[in-house]
Amino acid sequence: MSIYHELYEAHKVLLSDRGFDEQTLSSPNRDGFLFDTLRVQLDQCIREMTLGETKTGFSLLTVGFFNNDKDMVNYRLDYNFDADTLSLDISKLEIRWQGKSKVIKLGANEDLPYASVAFEEFKKEVLAKQAQASDRRSRKRMGPTDNR
Repeated sequence: MSIYHELYEAHKVLLSDRGFDEQTLSSPNRDGFLFDTLRVQLDQCIREMTLGETKTGFSLLTVGFFNNDKDMVNYRLDYNFDADTLSLDISKLEIRWQGKSKVIKLGANEDLPYASVAFEEFKKEVLAKQAQASDRRSRKRMGPTDNR
């Protein structure tokens, strides 16, 4: 098996195992679209390698729907291809939801979190910050309290 196919298959399995596929994400994209995009982008990296480029990268974008389609989440996976080591690494995952975003830097491909878990943790963080901000605004409106 060529290195191209090994890299592609390894990342296809990783993405699928971590829930980054159209069916698991309830994505409006056709089944296999993300993997087809991965194949095209990896092919481009291989072509650039033959032209002398040693390092290049690309991003994969996908969308998911959670909680009975109430939550639309955009994901961006940033990849780095190194022709010297023939490696393909996911450097970061960006999650966007309701105008907020979070970037998760990855030390290794295996650090990629499950799509749904990453979103739910991010959602909890956003909602907690919103609740804190709301609480601060409420206390400001009430003014100083007299504790005599």
